[in-house]
Amino acid sequence: MVEEDLIIRTANINDISQIMNLEIKSFDKGVRETEITYSNRLDVFKDGFLVLEHNNSNNSNNSNNINNNENKDEKNIIGFITSELWENVKENTEYCQKFNLNHNINKFHNDNGKELYISSIAISKNHQHKGYGNLLFNTLIDNMISKYNIKSIILIVSENWTNAIKLYTHNGFKEIYRINEFFNCNKGKFDGIIMKKELYSK
Repeated sequence: MVEEDLIIRTANINDISQIMNLEIKSFDKGVRETEITYSNRLDVFKDGFLVLEHNNSNNSNNSNNINNNENKDEKNIIGFITSELWENVKENTEYCQKFNLNHNINKFHNDNGKELYISSIAISKNHQHKGYGNLLFNTLIDNMISKYNIKSIILIVSENWTNAIKLYTHNGFKEIYRINEFFNCNKGKFDGIIMKKELYSK
C-alpha cells in the first residue's frame, strides 16, 4: 500500500546528488550510469525525468520546525525514473545501439517521437515492495500519453532483475528481443531483454 507524504515531481538540477547516491546504491558498478548522463537527460527532456520524494519528518505540520536546521533536509528522494522519446524504428543493429548505457540522449531523443524509452528507474531498497515503483512508472506513462500522445513504450532489463521483469510484465510489456551479455553485473554478464508495450487508442 502506498503511504502518504509522497510527492512525484519533475526533477531539477539540485536533485542530482541524491539521484546519484540512489544510482550507486541501486546498481552494480558495471551497469551504473554517470552524473553527466543524468544531467544531460535533465537538460534535454525534463518532462521525462521524475523523482519520488518522501517526507520523513514526524512534525511536518509543526510551524515551529519550519526553520529548524534539523528538519532542513527532511524531504528525501527515494526513487526516480528517466525517459526519452524515440522515433519508432524496427529492430536491427543500429536500433540495439540505442540502448547502450550512458548513451548521449541528444543523439536519439526527438520531442515529436511517439515511442517512450524508459532509460532508468530506481527505488531505494528501504522503500521497495510498497508499490512505489509501479506508482512512479505509471505516473510517467500517464503524463507522456497526455502531453506527447505516445504510441508505444520500450525498455531494456537484465535477465536477472526478476522484480523489474515482474513489474513490466504486470504492466503489459512483452519481450521482443535479446542482446547477448548486455549487462555486466557483479555476478557476471547477463542478457539484456528488450520489452515493449503497444498503446492502443480507445
